[in-house]
Amino acid sequence: HQYFLEKFVKKILATTAHHDNVMYEIFNEGEWYNQTNFRKFQVHFLAVAKAKTDKLLMINDDHVAGADFWGESNCDVISLHKPNWSATTPASSSFNHFAPDFSKTPTKPVFFSEPVPEYRGDPAMFDGNLRLMWGTLMAGAGFVVQNDASWGFTEKAAISDKMSENLKVLKAEGACARFFNESGIDFSDMSPQGSLASTGICLAEPGMAYLVYSESGASFTVNLSAVSGNINARFYDPRTGEFKDSFSVMGGSSTESFTKPSSSDWVLHIGDAIVDVKKEVQHELRVQNLKAYSLPLKNRVEIEVTGRVESLGVFNLTGRQVWSFSPAQGLHSESAVSRFTWKTDRYSNGTYFITAKTESGNFITKLVLQK
Repeated sequence: HQYFLEKFVKKILATTAHHDNVMYEIFNEGEWYNQTNFRKFQVHFLAVAKAKTDKLLMINDDHVAGADFWGESNCDVISLHKPNWSATTPASSSFNHFAPDFSKTPTKPVFFSEPVPEYRGDPAMFDGNLRLMWGTLMAGAGFVVQNDASWGFTEKAAISDKMSENLKVLKAEGACARFFNESGIDFSDMSPQGSLASTGICLAEPGMAYLVYSESGASFTVNLSAVSGNINARFYDPRTGEFKDSFSVMGGSSTESFTKPSSSDWVLHIGDAIVDVKKEVQHELRVQNLKAYSLPLKNRVEIEVTGRVESLGVFNLTGRQVWSFSPAQGLHSESAVSRFTWKTDRYSNGTYFITAKTESGNFITKLVLQK
């Protein structure tokens, strides 16, 4: 039996592993087996697969007895099927369930791969499903709607005759995906810190960026004591996928109050330098008055701007400002060309956008940093 399974696994990998969008789960559930032998089976086939591919390998960890798989070097992703949920499950339930996993070592991504019960298009379950999704993601885990509306395009699916609910859940999933992939927010240094918000659901890099989920009530508070000066904020509607206009907030308070656009579900993003770099590039802002030259051996970038500079900033691809200059620093020039040095020794390779505000207009240029 093991011989044929190994042949089967190797055939699957040889046929599919060249694709960019695949990962592999070794075994789904299986708590009905002898758990000692079952664990050995999973460890063995992790090794078999890892020898044939560098794609991510996943273990359904909450259906295997004994020690968890965080310590198995060949296990790349931890797949979980809990917690169970219902129409009234708050977002804090999944947030509190997954947040402790974020700080486990060694670090491994966690994937809520099969929420139970599955979503079957019941309108009464929509809010619970929406909150389950956002609570999970705000805790730093991955999420999928089990048997979601994408299955509704086959007549065998329970949701196939509920097209309005089908489209509604697809829209909610799309709004969530766009927020985490296209909103210009850098999540790389953020971690679940529920105590920073009165809602108990907060993903944050204190002093720099905060995400807060609120599912009820007219207002809530956020601890902004780590923020000095003003910081930008904006509300996001998880049902429609639309941002409200941004506004400025003064930092320093441990109980800064925010009034929601309505009493239903909202996500608050607090963070400086909210810049949609893709949108700005698409608008083709002028670049002729702004030039940048990378000197990799000297760990610096030389920037030249025609005209007097009022402000200068460097942004990464997610829209986070990583370096800035302002006239208050005493570096502006009255000459026809202003020159500045951006020291890059502590910045990683990648694509950056340099923006300049001058007396004659705003300018942007792209720089690929390669040291």
